Amino acid sequence: VKYFKPGTKVLFLDDDVERIDKLSADGKKFNKVSNVDKFIKDSFKECEKYGLFLWGVYPVRNELFMKSRPKKSYGLRFILGTFYGQIIRHNKKLVPSAPEKEDFEQSILHYIMDGGVFRQEKYTIKTKFFYPKGGIAAMSKDRKKVNKGAAEYLEKKYGDYGKKWQRGDGRWEFRLKMMPYEGNKK
Repeated sequence: VKYFKPGTKVLFLDDDVERIDKLSADGKKFNKVSNVDKFIKDSFKECEKYGLFLWGVYPVRNELFMKSRPKKSYGLRFILGTFYGQIIRHNKKLVPSAPEKEDFEQSILHYIMDGGVFRQEKYTIKTKFFYPKGGIAAMSKDRKKVNKGAAEYLEKKYGDYGKKWQRGDGRWEFRLKMMPYEGNKK
């Protein structure tokens, strides 16, 4: 973020993202996005239209969940750190400090500053979360402790915006409250 000049539109994506998919109109299957460049440019245009600086896609690749979502949403939404776009600003108030789960904090910080983020609800990514060995899939006890600490940190600092919870496998998460778009706060 510090490398690019303010106003630069940057796409961030992890190296395990295989493709971008759009949910079919009937909500039954995913179709590969063929014009990725257009999708990305359109997403940045939507941000500019609303005075927003952060956008992403639906974070869970699940037809059932996505089917009932609107096409687009604005407000406090989780922007997955695996694949997102950001219009660069050099503002210390937008720098996450969580030891982990930076994408949750980044979503909150942009909401606080801008009144919202933009999410493409009918689009998602195909990736290999937690695969192969390594990463969170092979989370050590120390890593689990850091993960829990990050969830606790987020709840303590941003309790008005979400709460921590624990998965059945022992991982700690932070769930954002769905808050409406508040208009650009500038």
